[in-house]
Amino acid sequence: MAFADSLGLSPARASALLANIDRVAGGMDNIDLRSLGPSQRARALVLHDPADREVPVTEGKAVAEAWPGAIFEALPGRGHTRLLRDGDAVRKAVAFVAEAEAPIAVSA
Repeated sequence: MAFADSLGLSPARASALLANIDRVAGGMDNIDLRSLGPSQRARALVLHDPADREVPVTEGKAVAEAWPGAIFEALPGRGHTRLLRDGDAVRKAVAFVAEAEAPIAVSA
């Protein structure tokens, strides 16, 4: 599990983490935005650094593609967590939230 590796979790701790996710959320699929995306009705903005070393950009694109009406925007040079403190990223997120809610095209 790459996430556990990035946190430096031992195999035992990683197994315990997965067991807790199974217990609390009913499994990884229940928290995977790629799986949950198609049923979402809220607007979504996915901001992602193409060179993110922790989560591949393909994952961010997959979430945006699975989520009806989602917008994907690449923000190079922000990394995985610096994005949260980046003025341009914050402005984009605030502007997105402040926009009047647009209808979402949902396919059956």
